Amino acid sequence: MLTVRLSANFNPGTIARYDAPKLKKLMADAGIVRNRLKISATVQNARAFLAVQREFGSFDAYIWQFVGGKPIVNALSASSQIQARTDESDKMSRDLLKPRV
Repeated sequence: MLTVRLSANFNPGTIARYDAPKLKKLMADAGIVRNRLKISATVQNARAFLAVQREFGSFDAYIWQFVGGKPIVNALSASSQIQARTDESDKMSRDLLKPRV
């Protein structure tokens, strides 16, 4: 429910513009999980998403850079071989933590 009401139909541009009065209104909405940190994180994530789009032209272009623009196809014979982390995922995680304007 939080996602649906907070997401503005998953429009990051709308969410990124949420201001203090809008956040206060969301905190008073009994129909969502009213956790100030979760609400603030959603707004901050929308702003970061838009910053990545501006910097790279699209979020898609940003993500594909970590794998050289090509899918990684693993030939795994068992689910136990699935790695929780890879060099690519670690690079992406570190890069996503960088502050963007």
